[in-house]
Amino acid sequence: MTVLFFIILKLFNMESTIISYSNKKNIYLYDINLSLSILIHPKLEKVIKNRGLEESFDPYYFKKYQYLKSHGLFSDTNKIDFEDIEDVSIEDNIKNIEQIVFETTDLCNLNCTYCSLGDLYTFSKKERRNINKEYAITFLRYIFSIKKTGSELTIGFFGGEPLMNTDFIETIVNESKKMNIDKCLNLHFNLTTNATLIQKNLEFIINNDFQLLISLDGDCKAQGHRIFTHSNKNSFSKAIENIDYLYKKHPVFFDKNIRFNSVLHNLNSVKEIYEFIYNRYHKIPMIAQLNTDHVNSKNKENLDKMFHSRTQSDIEFTQSDSKLVPIMHQELLNFKKTKKFLANYSINFYLNNALNLLYENVSIIPTGTCSPFQRKIYMNTYNDLLPCEKVSYKHSLGKVNDKVIIDIDLISKKYQYYYNYFKRICANCYAGRHCSICIFTLDNLDKLGTHEFECPEFQKKEDLEKHIDNIFSFLEKYPFDYFNIIKSLII
Repeated sequence: MTVLFFIILKLFNMESTIISYSNKKNIYLYDINLSLSILIHPKLEKVIKNRGLEESFDPYYFKKYQYLKSHGLFSDTNKIDFEDIEDVSIEDNIKNIEQIVFETTDLCNLNCTYCSLGDLYTFSKKERRNINKEYAITFLRYIFSIKKTGSELTIGFFGGEPLMNTDFIETIVNESKKMNIDKCLNLHFNLTTNATLIQKNLEFIINNDFQLLISLDGDCKAQGHRIFTHSNKNSFSKAIENIDYLYKKHPVFFDKNIRFNSVLHNLNSVKEIYEFIYNRYHKIPMIAQLNTDHVNSKNKENLDKMFHSRTQSDIEFTQSDSKLVPIMHQELLNFKKTKKFLANYSINFYLNNALNLLYENVSIIPTGTCSPFQRKIYMNTYNDLLPCEKVSYKHSLGKVNDKVIIDIDLISKKYQYYYNYFKRICANCYAGRHCSICIFTLDNLDKLGTHEFECPEFQKKEDLEKHIDNIFSFLEKYPFDYFNIIKSLII
């Protein structure tokens, strides 16, 4: 079956150059190999569509077609080439790690309907426990032992609700400060919280300059999926009481250290979230739609009822009479997709090679999967070491007990096994060069190498054509966004 699968992929007709049409009926060429965009004349479009086979073409545009072809456009292959991941790059990632995160506890005082640890998803844990404090300290000592003096380190606390295990947080903060006497690291702390327990821990949070990410879905109605475990009551009143107190009593800290994260669902909208949080606290929240991966088949109907499309809600917001539309413009999906296109899909030699300017050895890997431990190391309550908190504990890359166990050779072989399959899939995908999906979040990763595996983000030619249509239509409508984005991308 595996052989058949890849034969089918081989037969898939790749064309490096696509034709795109904006809403204003302008015509663009985009080449995936060259990352090149060109505005073209309709007469050139006619030549391209007929592959220069007719003799009656305008000689000028026929020459243009020949010129473009001689410079690499209109290829029938996707020249995608990824380097192998090497042990040395993993070792460098660990030595240069700038963020570690502890899953402080699985326990939570809320029972959110859409919680990733609940029954809605297949990877939910059946046990509820606190992290092992001694093992966590062992891991902390290990990190301090390999960090360069004076470098950056952020220690994060995740859950569950981390503030249900404040003893652990206080211990790690105090121990890290002791360890830092000799290391002199630029040490920072952050915490993700539902805000219901903030006030009783406020002095400690402020004194240690914690960055707080507060989960808040909007007003009381919007908070309806976030209920207290024991009473089944809406958590809004308690959360708002604590946030308001922090906002009024510690305005400087609030302005500098507080961010919001909201989940989009059937009880709110993009418009309602922005208007509530911005008007009340002058903060722009991050908004995420519900995760549609790893859904328990028994509860799929419940997810469908709660699901609210971010794209559709964005459209409704922009078409509303809200005064916040101009303020939130850069937070909307169309803007973010355009920024990604200009950063990754458009020709920009400097940006595309920025990593090579910053680091001596850079491995280019397929998909949006991070190189192992490139961004952070996450220790969960099972004492596993993971690339981040979004990855299932099934994909452990190490273990902590009385010592830290990281088998670099085994990790590189594990990643290489997956990459060898994905490289062949990516080579036949029009989004293969700049895919953002992490392979370890896929439901069906265990089916990789069989005919049953399907990448949910696999793009055919028509998919990319539609995407590019939207990008150029957006830039034509908001031309100043082009310059704003380019300025923001300069390193």
